[in-house]
This record gives sequence, structure tokens and C-alpha cells, in this order.
Amino acid sequence: MESSFTPSVNIVRDREKKLTYLPTGNSRRVYEQIATGFRTGTRSFNIIGSYGTGKSAFLWAIERQLSNRATYFGPINGHFNGVRRFETLNIIGEYDSIVNSFARGIGLNARRVNEQLILKKLASEHEKAAKKKSGLLIVIDELGKFLEYAASKEGERELYFIQQLAEFCNDSSMRFLLLTSLHQGFDSYARRLDQVQRHEWEKVKGRLTELPFNEQVDQLLYLAGEYLHTETIERGPTSSLETISSFTQKICSYNFDVNKISEIAKKLLPLEPIAASVLTLALQACGQNERSLFTFLSSHDYLGVRAFDRRSNPLYNLSCVYDYLIGNHYSFIASRDNPRYVQWAAIQRAIERVEGSIDTDTHNALKLVKAIGLLNIFGLESTRLDSDVLVEYGRTAMGIDDPLRVVKALEDKKILRFIHFKNRYVLFEGTDFDFSAAFASASSKVDPISDVVPKLQSFFTFPVIRCKTATMKRGTPRFFEYQISHKPITALSAGEIDGIVNLIFSAPQNVGEVKTVSKGVHEAIVYCVFDNIVSIQNTLWDIDKSSAVLASVTDDLVARREVKAILDYQIQELNRLVLNSMFADSVTWIFRGKEIPIHSQHDLNKYLSLAIERIYDETPTFHNELINRHHLPPAVVTARRNLIEKLIANWDREDIGFPKDKFPAEKTIYLTLLQNTGIHKKRRDGWSLGKPSDKTFHPLWSRCEAFMAGTKSTRKSIADLFEIVLSRPLKLKKGLAEIWVPIFLIIKREDYALFGEQGYIPYLTR
Repeated sequence: MESSFTPSVNIVRDREKKLTYLPTGNSRRVYEQIATGFRTGTRSFNIIGSYGTGKSAFLWAIERQLSNRATYFGPINGHFNGVRRFETLNIIGEYDSIVNSFARGIGLNARRVNEQLILKKLASEHEKAAKKKSGLLIVIDELGKFLEYAASKEGERELYFIQQLAEFCNDSSMRFLLLTSLHQGFDSYARRLDQVQRHEWEKVKGRLTELPFNEQVDQLLYLAGEYLHTETIERGPTSSLETISSFTQKICSYNFDVNKISEIAKKLLPLEPIAASVLTLALQACGQNERSLFTFLSSHDYLGVRAFDRRSNPLYNLSCVYDYLIGNHYSFIASRDNPRYVQWAAIQRAIERVEGSIDTDTHNALKLVKAIGLLNIFGLESTRLDSDVLVEYGRTAMGIDDPLRVVKALEDKKILRFIHFKNRYVLFEGTDFDFSAAFASASSKVDPISDVVPKLQSFFTFPVIRCKTATMKRGTPRFFEYQISHKPITALSAGEIDGIVNLIFSAPQNVGEVKTVSKGVHEAIVYCVFDNIVSIQNTLWDIDKSSAVLASVTDDLVARREVKAILDYQIQELNRLVLNSMFADSVTWIFRGKEIPIHSQHDLNKYLSLAIERIYDETPTFHNELINRHHLPPAVVTARRNLIEKLIANWDREDIGFPKDKFPAEKTIYLTLLQNTGIHKKRRDGWSLGKPSDKTFHPLWSRCEAFMAGTKSTRKSIADLFEIVLSRPLKLKKGLAEIWVPIFLIIKREDYALFGEQGYIPYLTR
């Protein structure tokens, strides 16, 4: 990183440059995930990380690694199924059609190109690489710019090309590897689209395996230390390293590895670790990134690490960071675009109050206010900031002789206030409101919570869970929803939802009762029994009390803001007790009478897919997103109608009369549902309709035939047939059922008599 350090990386511009790249634990993990995916048949990946987490640098490094020009992640030894070298195609996103940009990238005329020509060209390039026993690596950095263009232009063509490209690269018989990068989740680019369009984006997103790429603060500080360690810079007192390590562990804001704090602190000097951490997060919040951290370290910026006042600051501390940020990033900090504008404004108001009310030690009071203000913005909820920590930090990092006296003066002027339940000081604007008396009064007026379920139902709106594994395996989208109750839910309502995650809150807990009930439940219901009910009851009571106090405070804006902060904290605590506890030891997960080990969202998704496989074991395997869904868009409804019309008229013709060179939506449905399954095929006497040869469709066929057999003794409504195919163990999606039932009736048209409101119907029509 010395002479070859660069504040940004461009995978095209810098392809031949010799930059220094230091692999981190995060980048090694992502590399191993890519290698493992390649070995197991996954070849298309989407690397997602916020601005400046080093995605471009990682893509630059992995390209050099796989082209055998450098080794950053260990030697390639069987990692990629024997492929030891990759040829590379690099594309950088722009606000344009990805089809056109991709065409230009591989040397085709963008004006005359189409998706099939691009894939044909890629196949040709792959063939050339294969002759050299190499693979073909395709890298698309800044994919989000292409997605922004697609979203603004309703670019179905753009999305479909991304889907085709990913599917093309995922062919395990070939040696393709596709890597893309995004700053935010794929769905974020589709927020302005309607529900049908968002479903299409979801479909495309599923073709790319997502890999989170976010460097931890301690890892960035490790890299910063490695950089500073090689620089000629005045270090400051190394005798304070033990104390620096001490207050870093006590403040405990950024999950430092305690075994590495001393080493990091030594290499970072004169920058101390807490200041470095806050600076890193602040630069990211200002729309910058870790590149700005290294730019900061390497530059001679005003108020930077090479140009701060060493006479009054033994180390580059939090107050120095505040001065640097105000001096160099004021335009963003003071703008309404800053999501933390209110907290920054609070620091400025506190500074003005110090300057107007603290006559002695004003300079040191300002230092502490700046430090506390920054930690209140960028510290974690677990940050400890009591008087002991402030004294230790103030003396060692700021050079304040008597920090406790300064803290007391700030408390007396009501500029600081100690929040006991958070164990930290916060900036305070001052009020005569008696918080203790107000909360004591609320305790006598607000009843404790006995029934937590209605309260929790009002607080939480859970997202629907999509079972990706089950969906990919059979093609039928499967969804679970959360439901909160006192006792186990045993029935599943009809509709799009296929299963329930039942969160059970009742005291005293009876896990045995839930096991007994769930043993007899034949629906896809997974139970989660909570045993920390008392803590949840108390927190809900605290929320009610705080809400009552807040309602009683009308004119005192400062008091309202403080009570609102307390209320917000209590709501966060409730989230921790409910959401975070779902994967802790304080809950028991149960399915079909047995406890199941669920310790993460990944575990939950895995078991939900297993539940789907067990309950809906007769669902046919059918991959067609056009109709295998609950609600069909108008265009697909038209395609379904056209298909039925052609099937009635041309059931005995090849491809039921579709032209060979055209592929309307109804032909796609025909090919996947009728031809590929063997329902419509050429027999000895010509083309005809019959029992599917696809064995996964046999249970569906058998149940429909059983329904038909049951009509020999009594009339039955076609609505009953719909009920059969829409219920377990089949549970087709409504869109598929609405085309399957007419097709089955057309196939069996000689075996039944059909009656409508006007009586007997002799002929089937559209």
C-alpha cells in the first residue's frame, strides 16, 4: 500500500497497474464462497456491500488471482474444478442499456446486436479459452447503474438479459464465472415499480447468489495501522498504550478483538482506536468510504492526523476528529441530506452553550462535548461512557488534567446528562422537568401487562418469508408468514401463504403441550415458543409508562425529546427480546412434535423448506414463472386464454399450430406445461393429449382422475376439483390451477358430461 496506494480502483482502467492489495478476513471468506459455489455448480454471484467497502478492489484482486498474475488468496489448487486460469471480460456499469454496454465490451456492434448474438459470442470466447484449458471470468462492477437505467425505462429486456446471462454462466458443463457488484440489495432498485414488475426483479435476483461484502471497522483499522506503520510520522507517547487499550475495551463500541487492541493501537499512533473508528464511520456517513480514510492518513489535510495541535492533544482524539469533519465536510454535515443532521445540530448547540456558560476550562469542556456527541452518533447501544471512562479517556487522549471536574461542571449547567439504563453520558439541552417523579406517577396509573399478544401484534409487522430452496427445487413459489398467538395455531387459511411461523407467547410456558398439539397438525406450521415472557411484559409496561409520560408533556420540548429517546430505547429493547431472541436459547422451535435446532435465519429458511417438502410432497416440478404464481398479470391472463383457444382448435396438430419461428407467451406456457411434460406428444396415430410422462405430475393426474371417477355416482362441482388441486398435498398456485383444470377437462372431454347454469354443455369453447 506504500507507493502503489490509490484512493479508488477501476477494474478496467487499473487492470494492468501494480497496486498493493491486502486481503482481509472478509475478502478471503467471499473468495472461498465463490470457489465453493463454483465446485458445486453455482457460477453467478452478486457481491453486495455499502459504498467503499472495497468491492472494486476485491474484483481487481480476484481477476489478477484467477488470471495467474498474482496470489492474494492462496494458490489455485482444485478450487475451481481443475480450472487453473481464467480469461477475463471486465464491464463497468453506466446509466445505459446493459445489452448495449455488454455488446461493446465484447466487440459487437451495439446497434445491431441482440441477446442471442451476445451469448453466441460468449460461447465462442469460452470455446477459445477451453482450448487453452482456461475458464472465462465475466466481471460487471457497478451493476446498480444498469439497474437504475432498467428501472427508469421499465427495461424488461435489460432484466431478461441479466437472467439469461446468469443462467448461461450457471451451466455446470461450462467454465464460466460471473461476478457482479451492487451497493445495495437488488430489490432497492425496484422500489418505484409496481408489484408485478417487482416480482420480475425478484425472479432475476434469484439467478445470482448474493454474497455480503462489508468490512468490519476493526479490519479497516488493521489496514490503516499497516499503512501508518510504514509512514514517517511523529508517533506520540507509546507509554500510554496500556491505557489506550484499557479505555478502548471499556468503551467497547466496535467489537474489537481484545487480543489485537494493543497491536492496532501501537501501529495507529498518533491516532487512537476510538477516534479512528468514529472517523471511519463518519466518512462513510458523509458519502465517503474507507478510501477517504486512507486519503486522510496519506494527506496533509487541514486539521488532519499530520497537522493537529499536539501541544493540547497528546493523541489524535475524538475532538480532533470532530474539528476535522467540520473543517472538511461541513457542507454535508450541515445539509438536510445528512440523515444524522439533528444529532450534529445538537452537538453544535451544546458547543454554543459551553461557550456561553462555562467560564473556566472552556477548551477542555468543548473537547469532552465533541467526544460525547460523536460517540452518541456513531457508538453502539452497548457503548459504555460513564465518568470512569471519560476520566481515563480525557487524561490519556485529550491531555485534560482533571476530566471529572469538567464533567461535573457540564452536568451542573445541564449540558450533559447521565442515562443510567444506558450507562452513558449524553448531550442535554436542559429542562426543569422532574423525570423521576413523572415516571413514578405513571407506574401507579398504568396497569402492568398481563396479556402480551395483543400488544406484540400492534408492534410487529413481520415480512413474508420466501422459501428459496423449496421454490428453486420444484418451481412453485412457497411463502410463510409470521403469526403471534397464546396457543398453537393448527389451521392454515386458503390463499397464497403456504405455511406459518407461529410465535407463541404464554405464561407459564408448556413446551410439552405445543409438541403434543403440533404432532397432530398436518399443515406447514413451525412453532417458536418463547420463555422470556416476564422480560417482555416488563418492557411493554415500560413502553406504556413512557407513552403516558410523553402524552403528559406538552410545552417542554426538551423534556419531550428526552422522554421520546427513552421510549425509542425501550422499543429497541422489545425488538431485541422478540426478534433477536428468536435464534437464542430462550426459545424452543418445534415441528410435527419434535424440537428442531434453529439458531439463525439460515437455519430457519432451511427447515421451512423441509416443512414444505414434507407437507406438499405431491406438488409437481414445474418451472415457469409466467403462470406458476398466485396472481397472474393481465398479459398472462390473455396468453392463457389464447392457449386454451388453440388447444381446443388444434389439439391434434404439432405444437398445436404455433409457428416454429415465433415465441409468444402462450407458446412458452405450452412448451413447459404440455410438451415438456409429455401431455401433448406425437403417438402412433398422430399428435394427441394424454397422461403426462413427467413422473412428478403423476400425483396431480391421479387425484384429478379420482375426482372424475367420483362423478359416476353423483354430480360434482368443478369448484371441488379446484379445491383438490389448491389444497395439500398438491397446493398448486392459483395461476397454475386456473390453467391446469381447463386443460385436464379438455384432455378428458369424452369422459364426462358438463352442465352450466343453462343446462348441458355439449361443446367446450374458449
